[in-house]
Amino acid sequence: APPEGIGYATVDVKLKNKTFWSGLESDLKNHLVANRRVEVFHNPDLRLYSRVGESESDFRKRCEEAAEAAADKAMVKLAERYETRIDRVKGQISTADSRVRELEAQASAKEQEEVMSGAGDLLGALLGGRRSSDPLGKAASRRAATQKATARAEGAHGKLTAKQVELQDLEDELSNEMASIVDDHVAMAGSIETVDIGLEKTDVRVADLKLVWVTVG
Repeated sequence: APPEGIGYATVDVKLKNKTFWSGLESDLKNHLVANRRVEVFHNPDLRLYSRVGESESDFRKRCEEAAEAAADKAMVKLAERYETRIDRVKGQISTADSRVRELEAQASAKEQEEVMSGAGDLLGALLGGRRSSDPLGKAASRRAATQKATARAEGAHGKLTAKQVELQDLEDELSNEMASIVDDHVAMAGSIETVDIGLEKTDVRVADLKLVWVTVG
């Protein structure tokens, strides 16, 4: 007998049949698969998906960290690619600088020798009555030696300058590629889109079905 003030209504289903409950479970799965969808965030450049329940800001932060890590790896590869070239040019600059110092010292010594010896030869010619062509010839020979030494020093300095320019060009090239890597990975971090993912039957598991009686006053 029903409690006072409560009425029962019969249902036109066979609650005691197992097929009813198995059919109900199947219908519930089909309903969820057809109607339930999950929205996630996707970064195609980094091949990342957000976790279920992860906010867009958290996912964006995770993308930035992943992009930074990828940029670091790219920087290491870039440095390895330039290291040998830059070290080689630095070595050439060091050699060229030593050569410039050596030749400049030689040219300076030749110039000083020319000045000191030339004055002595001319004075000796005047006082000793020698032919004027003798000291002039010696002066011309010393002048040619000085010019030759100076030309070698200038040539070596030109090579040094060329190597310094080459090193600067390499560093500029490296700097531009580094900036390009940073720009590319910043863009990758911001490449976020939303994706609607539907359920599949294998995603749904009905743990238990229960019959609940609800009283209506």
